[in-house]
Amino acid sequence: MLEGVQHGACDQRACGVGQSRAVAESRAWGRAAEQQVAALEQLLRWRTAERRSAFAALRKMADIYRESLLVEYLGRALPPAGSHRLYFDFGTAGLDAAYEPFQQRMDTFMRAAGYQLGEDWLRLKFEGAEHTEAAWRNRVHLPFGLLLVG
Repeated sequence: MLEGVQHGACDQRACGVGQSRAVAESRAWGRAAEQQVAALEQLLRWRTAERRSAFAALRKMADIYRESLLVEYLGRALPPAGSHRLYFDFGTAGLDAAYEPFQQRMDTFMRAAGYQLGEDWLRLKFEGAEHTEAAWRNRVHLPFGLLLVG
């Protein structure tokens, strides 16, 4: 018990010293708490970024698997060659940057089904083009040329 403190009454000197110490300790605890909160917030931000990165990687793997399944399904369900015309194109930037291996697999199915490249099947690669409406606008005439001409 502090000197000079008796059941709610205190000596001015004792109360002043006790209050100063309490205020100083309170401020020290406050600073320590703020530092811990800041450290926890930083850790949570890092963990959130790490989770986002891991989720993005898993999502990419799932997308690749799904695309592979889609190519396999479509490749095995091609209509008969000679009575249909098919057009494929892709760019090399943005979403399209990862498309070429899937197109190569589809090319294998197209050849096996008897499609003739340039006759009833067109496959084009556009360097630097993205998977956007603006990019498609620049080449929309190509599939129309294949599909609407004789």
